[in-house]
Amino acid sequence: VIGLEGQIVQCIPLNEIAYASNGRNYDTISIECCHPGKDGKFNNTTYQALIELVSYLCLKYDLTKEQVIRHYDVTGKLCPLYFVKHEDEWNQLKDKIEKFINTRQFHMCMILFIILLIILGTLAFSLRYSIHGETKLPFELSKITVISTVEGNNNEDTENKWNLNTFQNN
Repeated sequence: VIGLEGQIVQCIPLNEIAYASNGRNYDTISIECCHPGKDGKFNNTTYQALIELVSYLCLKYDLTKEQVIRHYDVTGKLCPLYFVKHEDEWNQLKDKIEKFINTRQFHMCMILFIILLIILGTLAFSLRYSIHGETKLPFELSKITVISTVEGNNNEDTENKWNLNTFQNN
């Protein structure tokens, strides 16, 4: 059920049958929407919540906008009334659902792509430099200077000093 303020209340678990659409109870998820007037038109908040909920369910169950149906499409009942009387609005709603799905899928793909780039970058760095600092560069080094900075310069505490080590490659 989607309320007038966009709140969504799930009454039946998705793995159980809700007896709402007669012959299609076994393979549908029924969504009831509150509307403020006799014409059955949803307010903007309910409408947006419906788009988001149906899009989520389409992504979860790998459905397309063509698989989003009205109670009317199964039983002939004028439900949802506004979308039965305004077929063009029904088609616009389904187009908005499709757009929301595509936008969400695009964002998820971009997030996965960025994660993949980070993983590949880390892997490339790991392959180029071993844990011990050995380089795998396409040229031979003659000198490596390793500088590590730590606080202080008192020679008594060698773990907390500036360390300068030069290694000559023979």
